Amino acid sequence: MLAVSDEFGVAFRVYRGEKQEWGSEVSRFCTCESPERIEVAGYMLSDMKLNFARLPGPDGLLTDDPADTALFFASYTFDYTEDALEDLTDKMTRIYGEADPSHEGRLLWRGAEGTMVSLSASHPYIFISYGVEDAEQFFRNAQAALKYELSQKIDGL
Repeated sequence: MLAVSDEFGVAFRVYRGEKQEWGSEVSRFCTCESPERIEVAGYMLSDMKLNFARLPGPDGLLTDDPADTALFFASYTFDYTEDALEDLTDKMTRIYGEADPSHEGRLLWRGAEGTMVSLSASHPYIFISYGVEDAEQFFRNAQAALKYELSQKIDGL
């Protein structure tokens, strides 16, 4: 499943303009809008989302260092045209092989180590999404690191 938990993910959204941030101890959410348009596979993106989970460092604690994160979901959004959908389907099939036909309304390809990529359309957009099957494990690890960090705080006792 490529669904992303807004409660625990770290999201960066690239679009066209300004930046907003919010988050919690386990996660950070950020909307970053870019003044420049980005081209992927010959088409201009109307939206791009990159979602990162915080990872415990060598000491078992979470840090604010962007290097201590893992990308678990990314999506591209394009403006819909029938020609673009057909072209993107052809390109992705050349790269990833035949899609799993059992997913209603989208094409799904499975990769190594639990990775997935999907292509779907809902007028007026086309979506390409990349993800990992067990993204929740990243959040369980982050929550365990927070619990460990809290257990180490004994000041004032």
